[in-house]
Amino acid sequence: MLIPTVDPATIGFDVPFVEYLEIAAAAGFRAVEFSIEHARSFVQAHSARDLAALTRRLNIELAQFTCGTGVPSNVSVSAGEFEQSVRRWQDNCAFAATLGCRRASVLVNSAKGNGYEEDGLTLTAGELHDRLRLLCDHASAHGITVAVEFVDAEMIALAGEIVGGAGRDNLGLLLDTYGLHKVSDPLAYVAALPQGTIVWLHLADTVVERSQPPGEYVKPLRVLPGQGNLPLGAIVEALRRQHGYRGYASVEVYGSTIMAHQPFGRRADLAAASLFEGALRSWFVSA
Repeated sequence: MLIPTVDPATIGFDVPFVEYLEIAAAAGFRAVEFSIEHARSFVQAHSARDLAALTRRLNIELAQFTCGTGVPSNVSVSAGEFEQSVRRWQDNCAFAATLGCRRASVLVNSAKGNGYEEDGLTLTAGELHDRLRLLCDHASAHGITVAVEFVDAEMIALAGEIVGGAGRDNLGLLLDTYGLHKVSDPLAYVAALPQGTIVWLHLADTVVERSQPPGEYVKPLRVLPGQGNLPLGAIVEALRRQHGYRGYASVEVYGSTIMAHQPFGRRADLAAASLFEGALRSWFVSA
């Protein structure tokens, strides 16, 4: 069985923190990815004890914090931006540990930079390893595992080598099934990943426009699991059989885009239904 989890993007980044937890729990999710800054604001206004009581009452786990180096938590930024990111990262890892959260995610996306005024950059393998090692060393001091997600097709292809080459036991791959549209054979790709590499799973499907010109790349739409073209059932089965993966499976789509007219609670319900019903049901619902 996998742990049904949801990402903030699915319900909405603008949902108040407590409402986000309540909505996720009501939909049937047992864990959430969450903004570390939203959690910090809650604790500053209330207390860590109050947050622990809230999650116990809702029976939901604060499983992995996102944007720990800033927004969008991208490692592929300038040296100056990365220095600032590391300072934020240290503080956020220490704070997350006080909440009992032992997982954090970071992104490697050469196209986005810091998401605002700065363009991304392509790091050499050595530069990327150095940055990942530094983040992992700071995280390790607080018992935190780092899940790294790659967006560039070239990085996705080399993900197993990059993670292994960093040489840190608390570093693993965040496998986003949406990104598998960038590889020629998703099942072969998953099978080839070294054992123990995957520490977190993002679940999303893809829809490719049939009208796109032959040979021209058009970015697919990210949709809920089961609504697109990916063989998600076979991919999840391969993760289970070949990698022994029994961890978190987090629905990550952009609810404000594909479910723009749906209220937040309905977005969560639809996301939960994509796990508890249909092709993926057997991995989330006991017989």
